[in-house]
Amino acid sequence: MLTATLLALIAGGQPATAAPRIWVEHTDVPVALMASNDTGAAAKGCRAEWTIRWDRDRHYTEIALVDLPAQGEVKIDDCHDWWNPSVSKTMDVAVALYGPDGKLLAKESYDGLFKLVARQGLPTDGWTGTASRGGNPAAAFDSDLNTRWDTGAKQQVGDWYLLDMGRPQRVAGLVIDSRQSASDYPASLSIFVSEDGIKWTRLMDVADTEPMNQSGRLRFDFSPVSARYIYLVLSMPHGDSWFWSIHELSVLPAK
Repeated sequence: MLTATLLALIAGGQPATAAPRIWVEHTDVPVALMASNDTGAAAKGCRAEWTIRWDRDRHYTEIALVDLPAQGEVKIDDCHDWWNPSVSKTMDVAVALYGPDGKLLAKESYDGLFKLVARQGLPTDGWTGTASRGGNPAAAFDSDLNTRWDTGAKQQVGDWYLLDMGRPQRVAGLVIDSRQSASDYPASLSIFVSEDGIKWTRLMDVADTEPMNQSGRLRFDFSPVSARYIYLVLSMPHGDSWFWSIHELSVLPAK
């Protein structure tokens, strides 16, 4: 049973921030299902339920037990299996949190928020691409998820892709979308930027992209920087036989 202290706090008109919460952390796709509790009383054996509905028709519900801390947050699910663009163009999510006594503690719904979008961020006018090898580099930003640039053979250390946006712009993130070829992503990647193509800044080294991987879609957020050129260098292959593919490369503007 839910502790008497926690029930009293919930029923006693405490501020909204004190009540248990359940929500979906997201960018433009679901990232993590989270719950929190700030009542000061832990609650073991709570039940989380989430219902996924595709194209407002097909749906399924999953359930997980969760122990709420007295203070703080806990991750319930990492959402890796939620979004499947091969079977849906839209996805609605409803989440609910119940106490061990079955009483509803919190709920949240996300209707129409998650949609299949080929690309986002900055417009591609004036963009050009080059690559160390493989297919047409421009296919990586043509707004068509069915086309791609790829290495044409298995990944290897040193493979690179270079994007020229035509002029310097303030940017704060990248989305490398390979969901149509979900295993064709590097296990490790270095990202460089430049305003003039001469002086380069090593923006970030991603030691293992899998924690950021959403079924072949990688997102990297970073502090805003001015860049015209974005240079991606593969530093560790993923698997022994996969190509490196980019179906759509989106550059996110600084807000």
